[in-house]
Amino acid sequence: MRRISALFVVAIVSLVVHAGCFSYSTLHTATPVEEGETEMTLTAGFYGAGIAGDSGDIPNSEFMVRHGITDASDLGFKVYPVGFAFDYNHALAMESGYALSVNPYLSVTRFSADDGSFTYGAALLNILADVIAGEAATLTFGLKPGFLYAMGSFDDELETANTGVIGITSGIRVNLGDSFTVMPTFDVLTPFDEFADLWLYTFGVAMIF
Repeated sequence: MRRISALFVVAIVSLVVHAGCFSYSTLHTATPVEEGETEMTLTAGFYGAGIAGDSGDIPNSEFMVRHGITDASDLGFKVYPVGFAFDYNHALAMESGYALSVNPYLSVTRFSADDGSFTYGAALLNILADVIAGEAATLTFGLKPGFLYAMGSFDDELETANTGVIGITSGIRVNLGDSFTVMPTFDVLTPFDEFADLWLYTFGVAMIF
């Protein structure tokens, strides 16, 4: 097992024990929030990992605020039990029933375990597409290329690891009223160093106000 995966495995075990997670979920469509408008999102779901044929998951919750800054872009800020994240969503194309955007995303996670502490960074360049966008629902798919950085302190010894990752995201945002929608989402990542041997995944149902 390579060094990057060994550190991730140790961290994932600690995540399960301490019911924390690091965040890479998208929770929004390619279409930005309208300029000057603000959305709030509360998400409940689970975070999981699959390693060498074994898998496990833990409960997860996130809260996000998005604000439209132009007619083609918005900013998001997200908090979760052990960290926070920022992202910027910029639409490259918005047509009737379709949208395409680039969505740089950065999250920082820090937590302590019995035998040390961990700090994680996730830097992703999400590429999102609303393949169906209507009054009732919007179906979104995306690619998630990026980079993970891990730093752990074990018995006063500092260890670091990093890897490129690739993943996908999918979600369907369903309008339930003038100011309330729900969006089940699924995200998955796999590191290049252990491609398809280590899977990180998250599923949640976002309630958007």
